[in-house]
Amino acid sequence: MGQADGTSPDAEPAGRATRVERQRSPDLLRERVARTEAEAAQAAALEETERRYRFLIDSIPQQVWTGLPDGSLDFVNEKVVEYFERPAGAIIGDGWQDVIHPDDLPGVVERWTHSLTTGDDYEVEFRLLRPTGAYRWHLGRAQAQRDPDGQIVRWFGTNTDLHDLKEAEAGRDRMHRELTRSNEDLDRFAYVASHDLKAPLRGIANLAAWIRTDLGDTASEETAHHLDLLEGRCQRLEGLIDGLLHYSRAGRAGRSVEPVDGAALLRDVIDLLDTGSGAQVEIDGELPNFRVEKALLEQVFLNLISNAIQYSDKETPVIRVAARPAERTGFHEFSVADDGPGIAERYHDRIWEIFQTLQSRDKVESTGIGLAVVKKIVEAQGGEVGIESEEGAGATFRFTWPTT
Repeated sequence: MGQADGTSPDAEPAGRATRVERQRSPDLLRERVARTEAEAAQAAALEETERRYRFLIDSIPQQVWTGLPDGSLDFVNEKVVEYFERPAGAIIGDGWQDVIHPDDLPGVVERWTHSLTTGDDYEVEFRLLRPTGAYRWHLGRAQAQRDPDGQIVRWFGTNTDLHDLKEAEAGRDRMHRELTRSNEDLDRFAYVASHDLKAPLRGIANLAAWIRTDLGDTASEETAHHLDLLEGRCQRLEGLIDGLLHYSRAGRAGRSVEPVDGAALLRDVIDLLDTGSGAQVEIDGELPNFRVEKALLEQVFLNLISNAIQYSDKETPVIRVAARPAERTGFHEFSVADDGPGIAERYHDRIWEIFQTLQSRDKVESTGIGLAVVKKIVEAQGGEVGIESEEGAGATFRFTWPTT
């Protein structure tokens, strides 16, 4: 039976239920406020992240863009807007095709389509239109962003201006072609000049020899002397022509680099020299084994050693060759020292100049080209030449040479 007031014994009194609701209301309110604050903080953090991302994207020098899986652009940074002086809306979608050089567009579309189909990285060079009507070369690159299932969700790409680099490369290629053509012309001229000049010289030398033979013992001492001078001048001029040929070709690139035993190379050089005067060539220590353009290094040693023999004031000249690692990384330093008359310091720069000799050509037959050839070859390899000497104390010629 119910109570006298007609309520169920288990029924909650109305006043008590109202109190429970009042207790729950503040809790719900706090939850809502906390949730709202968390959502606001998350939105603020997201906004700050996006602001930083935008700042970063707009600060880098490249044009940055993103594309949808179908290839249409959906974002470009400020560098794109600044370059084209157009609103971003004119570029996104398929608007980018309007600013690519017509000659480059088919290749760009083909490469972009290939990347969209295969997911391969996108890379291509093309020209982009400036508001002035001029085009500049750019390198376009893009990579695909994929979801956990491997599906492409977006493309991230950049365009890098490389117009100045392309112009510099074109200029360098043009200069290389011109230099190659000039060298070829010089080689042809040198060959023709050598042939055309040597032929009459040999004729003159032969005439002098015939005259000497015809005169026999009847030639006066003065006539014999004049014939000696004539033959000597012919030999000197022929040597000068050969020297000019060597100088014109010194340091040319294109020869093969090969492993070389330094001691063996020097022995080959000594075999080429005229050491009939009894000159001694010695090696102090060990010479390095390294990869080198052998013919060029042989020419340097040949010129330096023959120069030492030629200008020696000793009956038996002694020349010492040595090597050591240079202070400059990747180079060796070689030295060729002699016991000759030495060279005064005031001439140390002059001796490397072409046609320069310190003694009369009537005393020493010299073209004055040998050391100039050495300097040209060494410097073409990136090395340096130098001399240590003083009068009466011999001379040490030094040069550096790359080890690889």
